[in-house]
Amino acid sequence: MEFDIVQGDIARQSADALVNAAGTSLEMGSGVAGALRRRGGEQVNQDAKENGPVDLGCESLVIPALGCGVAGFDLAEGARIIGEALASYRPETLEDIRFIAYSDEEYDTIRAALEGVSNEDVPETESHAESEADR
Repeated sequence: MEFDIVQGDIARQSADALVNAAGTSLEMGSGVAGALRRRGGEQVNQDAKENGPVDLGCESLVIPALGCGVAGFDLAEGARIIGEALASYRPETLEDIRFIAYSDEEYDTIRAALEGVSNEDVPETESHAESEADR
């Protein structure tokens, strides 16, 4: 599956699903889940509990480097694992996957970690930084 690597704030992305590591309780704590809760308010936390987890029948998805922030997993290794899983995934409905990096440094690490993944699976973009209006 082709996917893009983008740099930006996941809480400002527009997609059918924003992946986070809230756990099975879907309680929005820290890290990505906390950023989503801060951006969307307590309603986001309530909606996640009532409506999640989302069935993978969605068309667009944004995924961060899960476990590589607050949990402390190595970013390069985590990016490689996630990138390989995304590249090998063959969805029925998913058309837009964005692997998101929050900072320029994180973006550069993810891009470097995915150099071993087929160029067909990881397209180059002219500019990795997205404005809020881009997505």
